[in-house]
Amino acid sequence: MSSRLIARAALALSIALIATASTALAAGYGHGRFVGTAKPEFGGGKATPVTVKVKGSRVRVVSMTFSFDCASDGSVQTRTINTPFARVHNGAAGGGATFDGKVKTDQGESVDVSVAYGLRQRTISGIADGTMDVDGLPCMKDLSFKANKK
Repeated sequence: MSSRLIARAALALSIALIATASTALAAGYGHGRFVGTAKPEFGGGKATPVTVKVKGSRVRVVSMTFSFDCASDGSVQTRTINTPFARVHNGAAGGGATFDGKVKTDQGESVDVSVAYGLRQRTISGIADGTMDVDGLPCMKDLSFKANKK
């Protein structure tokens, strides 16, 4: 009888260890507001502020500024955008999401934006590509961003 009890206890312990290990491997991601900076991928330029919001299993850019410098007169056009929510896909180290579409700027212009997010517990990092028509020609800007939990 004693050996049966030991066998059952060992089985229960091994099941508990497997359950604990599987939950530890599937790390979650943080929720709330994340604030940081977005830097140009190529060429010079200064870093601009970025704010990202995670709510449930969705993420969106609340505020991100692109500086388009393709005008024929040499001027730099800054446009602040926000995106709708995108679904987060769970992964082994947190989560990930993408958004690809047209958004309106604060000035009412249309910008084609692609954003890829990598979500962790305390940080969100990713890349954003923006394309806007300047003087009838497409102007592109690539940013990389990192935001920390607020």
